[in-house]
Amino acid sequence: MIFLEAKAMVLEEFGKKLQMREIEIPLLTKAQVLVK
Repeated sequence: MIFLEAKAMVLEEFGKKLQMREIEIPLLTKAQVLVK
C-alpha cells in the first residue's frame, strides 16, 4: 500500500512539472519570437 501511495505522489509531482512545462514552453517561444 505504501508503495502505491508513493507512486501516486511521484505521478502527481510529474504531472505538476508537465503542467509547468506546458505553461513555460509557449512563454519561451513567445519570448524568442519577440527577441527575433
